[in-house]
Amino acid sequence: MKLMKTLNFGCAICLLTLCYLFPTLTVAQQATTSQTLGASFTPEKTSVTSTTNPTPGIAKTQTQAKPAQAETASADREVLQQLLREVRELRLAVQRATVNNTRFQMLIERVRIGQGHVDATVRQLENVRSHLADIRASKPQFEHQIKDAESLLERTSDMNARADLESRIKTMKSQFARFGPEEERLQSRETTLNFELQTAQSKLNELNGMLDAMMNELKAP
Repeated sequence: MKLMKTLNFGCAICLLTLCYLFPTLTVAQQATTSQTLGASFTPEKTSVTSTTNPTPGIAKTQTQAKPAQAETASADREVLQQLLREVRELRLAVQRATVNNTRFQMLIERVRIGQGHVDATVRQLENVRSHLADIRASKPQFEHQIKDAESLLERTSDMNARADLESRIKTMKSQFARFGPEEERLQSRETTLNFELQTAQSKLNELNGMLDAMMNELKAP
């Protein structure tokens, strides 16, 4: 009986203790929870505030940097386009110089050949004219010699002397007879060479004119 009373008394004390401590523990837990939530929420707010509301100096710098970057990009594009145009112009200039040099060399070669043809024709013509001059100068001399030999033959009575004179007269007449056809041949050749020389000289003059025009074109800025 006494033991039961003692147990009942102890249970009563425990109940009173629990009733006293439970509200205190509850308040302490709520305070701790409030402090923890407050500490975790404050940096997030600060972070949002700093993200959504940049400082005026940084915003102004960013606003000024955008037009400057755009102007720099535009200037770079203009410089690149100018360089491309200059490269194209340089390539065309090199191509024109190569073509002109090839044309110039070919034209010089044609002038050289043309001048050689003219010189050769001139030499041939001079040779023909020299032979014609010799024939025309020899004809009167042969005629005079033949007449003198015939006159001497009439005055000679010696048979051996007459035979010798007759042989000489025959040879001179044979030579004199060849002058006519040879003169005609040389005259025909002279006419042909004159025509060839005029044609060759005309072509050479045309080539020289083309060469002068090309040289003036190359000298032009």
